Amino acid sequence: MNAKAFYGSICGLEYIGNCTNMPALRCARLLKGKKRANKVAIHKIVLKYLPLTCDSALFKLYNPYSYYRTSTHIIFVHSAIEYFFKIVQED
Repeated sequence: MNAKAFYGSICGLEYIGNCTNMPALRCARLLKGKKRANKVAIHKIVLKYLPLTCDSALFKLYNPYSYYRTSTHIIFVHSAIEYFFKIVQED
Protein backbone atom coordinates (compact mmCIF):
# COMPACT_ATOMS: atom_id res chain seq x y z
CA MET A 1 0.00 0.00 0.00
CA ASN A 2 1.43 3.36 -0.94
CA ALA A 3 1.71 6.18 1.61
CA LYS A 4 -1.24 8.23 0.32
CA ALA A 5 -3.58 5.24 0.42
CA PHE A 6 -2.23 4.27 3.86
CA TYR A 7 -2.93 7.69 5.40
CA GLY A 8 -6.33 7.85 3.68
CA SER A 9 -7.39 4.49 5.10
CA ILE A 10 -6.94 5.57 8.73
CA CYS A 11 -10.28 6.18 10.43
CA GLY A 12 -9.16 6.31 14.07
CA LEU A 13 -6.27 6.09 16.52
CA GLU A 14 -5.85 4.55 19.94
CA TYR A 15 -2.94 5.54 22.18
CA ILE A 16 -1.12 2.39 23.32
CA GLY A 17 1.68 3.89 25.40
CA ASN A 18 5.30 4.90 25.09
CA CYS A 19 8.63 3.16 25.38
CA THR A 20 9.09 4.28 29.00
CA ASN A 21 6.05 2.40 30.27
CA MET A 22 6.24 -0.89 28.37
CA PRO A 23 8.79 -3.71 28.15
CA ALA A 24 11.62 -3.29 25.63
CA LEU A 25 10.62 -6.50 23.87
CA ARG A 26 7.12 -5.13 23.18
CA CYS A 27 8.61 -1.88 21.82
CA ALA A 28 10.87 -3.87 19.53
CA ARG A 29 7.87 -5.88 18.28
CA LEU A 30 5.89 -2.71 17.60
CA LEU A 31 8.84 -1.16 15.73
CA LYS A 32 9.43 -4.22 13.56
CA GLY A 33 8.94 -3.43 9.88
CA LYS A 34 8.79 0.33 10.46
CA LYS A 35 8.90 2.79 7.57
CA ARG A 36 9.54 6.49 7.75
CA ALA A 37 6.32 8.50 7.98
CA ASN A 38 5.30 11.96 6.84
CA LYS A 39 5.38 14.33 9.85
CA VAL A 40 2.75 16.67 8.41
CA ALA A 41 0.36 13.80 7.68
CA ILE A 42 0.89 12.32 11.14
CA HIS A 43 0.21 15.68 12.82
CA LYS A 44 -3.03 16.05 10.85
CA ILE A 45 -4.17 12.52 11.72
CA VAL A 46 -3.39 12.88 15.42
CA LEU A 47 -5.05 16.32 15.48
CA LYS A 48 -8.17 14.84 13.87
CA TYR A 49 -8.55 11.75 16.08
CA LEU A 50 -6.81 12.72 19.34
CA PRO A 51 -7.05 16.51 19.58
CA LEU A 52 -6.06 16.68 23.26
CA THR A 53 -2.69 15.15 22.40
CA CYS A 54 -2.02 18.01 19.98
CA ASP A 55 -2.42 20.55 22.77
CA SER A 56 0.56 19.05 24.56
CA ALA A 57 4.09 20.35 24.29
CA LEU A 58 4.95 17.44 21.99
CA PHE A 59 3.50 19.31 19.03
CA LYS A 60 4.74 22.75 19.98
CA LEU A 61 8.43 22.09 20.54
CA TYR A 62 11.13 21.57 17.91
CA ASN A 63 11.46 17.89 17.04
CA PRO A 64 14.50 16.66 15.07
CA TYR A 65 13.35 13.01 15.19
CA SER A 66 11.63 11.09 12.40
CA TYR A 67 8.19 9.53 12.71
CA TYR A 68 7.48 5.98 11.66
CA ARG A 69 4.59 3.80 10.59
CA THR A 70 3.89 0.11 10.36
CA SER A 71 0.84 -1.59 8.92
CA THR A 72 -0.84 -1.42 12.35
CA HIS A 73 0.75 1.50 14.24
CA ILE A 74 1.98 5.06 13.99
CA ILE A 75 5.11 5.78 16.00
CA PHE A 76 5.52 9.39 17.08
CA VAL A 77 9.08 10.07 18.30
CA HIS A 78 9.89 13.06 20.49
CA SER A 79 12.84 13.59 22.84
CA ALA A 80 14.03 10.06 22.00
CA ILE A 81 10.76 8.58 23.35
CA GLU A 82 8.56 6.55 21.02
CA TYR A 83 4.80 7.05 21.42
CA PHE A 84 2.71 4.25 19.91
CA PHE A 85 -0.73 4.75 18.38
CA LYS A 86 -2.76 1.79 17.13
CA ILE A 87 -4.42 2.49 13.78
CA VAL A 88 -8.11 1.85 13.18
CA GLN A 89 -8.54 1.37 9.42
CA GLU A 90 -11.49 1.17 7.09
CA ASP A 91 -12.62 -2.34 6.25
